[in-house]
Amino acid sequence: MSGWTAVTAKDSPAGTWVVADAAGTETGSGVGMESLIASLDEKSIQFAAFNVHGNDKKENVTSCRPKIVRINWVGSSVPAMKKMGALTGKQTMAELWNASIEMDLSVAKDFKLVCEDIKSV
Repeated sequence: MSGWTAVTAKDSPAGTWVVADAAGTETGSGVGMESLIASLDEKSIQFAAFNVHGNDKKENVTSCRPKIVRINWVGSSVPAMKKMGALTGKQTMAELWNASIEMDLSVAKDFKLVCEDIKSV
């Protein structure tokens, strides 16, 4: 199973992720934010997608709404002329990862994802 298939599967656990390079080749996958952050390379342009679960609790019913978040990563050690590849890669990934992306984040070194921001989408 590809990492993207795992991220978009209905029964996948929250925090399931996949990382790809600018050409769209998957370079890693797993579960958990710590391992996702560890897979991002300071010398690379990469794209990551992970799922989060939004839980709605009502009196009689609890529903789970999976959401997919994409990260556009440009490592701090990527040379200036190669940073243009992020634009081409973003388009490539939009075509390959065509499921509904709820949040699209462009991040750099030392980013921190704020869970409340993701939950609010």
